[in-house]
Amino acid sequence: MMTLNVLNYAIVDEPRDKTNKQLRQELKHDFAINGRRLDNFTLTAMKAVAKIAPSLNSENRYALFSAAQYFSLELLQSLLLDLAQNTPLKPLDFVATVGNAANYYLAKQFNLAATNLFLGCTDNKLSKTLLVAELDLSEQNSDAAIIVIWQESEKTRRCYALLVELAPQQATDVNANELIAQLDAGAKTPFVVN
Repeated sequence: MMTLNVLNYAIVDEPRDKTNKQLRQELKHDFAINGRRLDNFTLTAMKAVAKIAPSLNSENRYALFSAAQYFSLELLQSLLLDLAQNTPLKPLDFVATVGNAANYYLAKQFNLAATNLFLGCTDNKLSKTLLVAELDLSEQNSDAAIIVIWQESEKTRRCYALLVELAPQQATDVNANELIAQLDAGAKTPFVVN
């Protein structure tokens, strides 16, 4: 089994009651990114990836792998309410419920032209995403990968963005099961996920 070197990472925590308008304003102010028509789920990821974007090299091919338990709950509820009230569906809202919509916007914004995959999974989101990234990198489909993991609770929305590449075997490592705790504790990059 190969290992991955974590070159950089970011964590974005947002209260679930923060509006799309507030998130868009912050994204525009902090990163000069226009987040029009994006939902909270995508806007949170956009902020996380924007934080690691200065580490991206324009000559590299970057893959994007992400995972969450579900997609934007607010947007799905909005669509269901529109249907119940016989309100016409907005085409962009409908498209945004499709699994890879967030990945599409991330890839477009940050020019990520290699493999692009969203995993919808309940358990082991991070370890599954790391395995897919490792396979893709070992096949040389990309030079490095961005991994995005969403975690949501009733009150908060948290998004992790990691920039990874294949690592030399002799590097100091962190077990994949301990990675979230290491990130939350402010781990210094680079380090290896094993």
